[in-house]
Amino acid sequence: MKKLTILLFLILISFNSYANFQDGWNAYEKGDYKTAFNEWKPLAEQGDASAQYNLGWMYDNGKGVLKDYKEAHKWYTKAAEQGDADAQYNLGWMYDNGEGVLKDYKEAHKWYTKAAEQGSNKAKERLKALDKERLKALELKEIHKAINNIEKAPGISFSLIGKWYAFDSESETEACNSTPSEEIILLHDQTLSRYDVLSDSEYISIPYSNHHFFPKNIFWVTDEKSAIHEYYFETLMFPGLKSNSLYSHSRLIQCHNLNNQIGYILLESDAIEFDKFVYSVKNICQKSNPIDCLSEFVDFADVSSNNELSLAELTRFARFVVKWLSLKGEITTDEGIGTAAASTIIAPLLAKYILLNYDYDNDDHIDISEMTYDMVNITGSSEFNNSITRSYIKAMDAISKSKKDASRIMDTIF
Repeated sequence: MKKLTILLFLILISFNSYANFQDGWNAYEKGDYKTAFNEWKPLAEQGDASAQYNLGWMYDNGKGVLKDYKEAHKWYTKAAEQGDADAQYNLGWMYDNGEGVLKDYKEAHKWYTKAAEQGSNKAKERLKALDKERLKALELKEIHKAINNIEKAPGISFSLIGKWYAFDSESETEACNSTPSEEIILLHDQTLSRYDVLSDSEYISIPYSNHHFFPKNIFWVTDEKSAIHEYYFETLMFPGLKSNSLYSHSRLIQCHNLNNQIGYILLESDAIEFDKFVYSVKNICQKSNPIDCLSEFVDFADVSSNNELSLAELTRFARFVVKWLSLKGEITTDEGIGTAAASTIIAPLLAKYILLNYDYDNDDHIDISEMTYDMVNITGSSEFNNSITRSYIKAMDAISKSKKDASRIMDTIF
């Protein structure tokens, strides 16, 4: 009889709790959040998981109460610990997004897993997304570590300046007999890329600020520093990044058998040769006397090796300069004519311009003494002469001017 009395008492309590919970739910559906809260709170305090979850939801969304993530976290935790799948999911969400708590991947993963084990599809989807986000964060950390290691790059090897082709294949023979994925013109301070290899499309210059040149590896970093592409000639600098989705790589192979396009013969080969020359004299021009720098340019242009430059030699030199500047994108020629053809018109004009300005003895040749005459005769001070004798930039002012006047010249001609 005593056991029957206790059982009836428990049934009565359960019935009253259910009735109160249902009253709260009816009020909630009508938008009477205050009544719903008052019905559910006593039940929640007595340990009812569904009421605890509902209180958490009301605090989480500001229904009938002021929004309070701390209180929401408290009631979600009580319900979640009793196995309520919805509370477990919402608790995981709070840790996932830092709502009312510090972001905590482990806690978020833990509660999502508990909810998923009870069949919550949204928890399963969030677990997949969380794992992807976690992997991406780890990959980004690896990328940033690699960027820190490459930001002070020493520079490209002189021997690698030239035209290259990008392949996925490691075999040179196999690669050079297939269609490359990308054409690369590698200059000493610039990389020019063309993806549509079989077309006459223009090269795109990858911004120098994003480049990191090593003797046998080149790295291109995105503006937001979230990904790296490595061009390599022999071996990868970071083989451990191969599995990183934010890292990509291409092997560059020279493939001389592919350099039979008219563009390479008439334009690119000369521009590359001149860039090699600029690279070779860079240190001399930065560290030595200006006259030594100027001598290097005269030697390059002096085909006849007589220490003076004829109109033909100046024209040849001007063609190199025009092609080089055009390839680098610093001169834009008329759309109706190619750069190589335009250089044959611009170069003679520039050569005559230089000769007209510096051929003081009117013998149709110029030499270093004529190029430096103006600066040397400004003053009789030997100290002045020795320190700034006709600097390279001043001596070659016609070449500098050509960059500014190239468009004007083309407009005049055409």
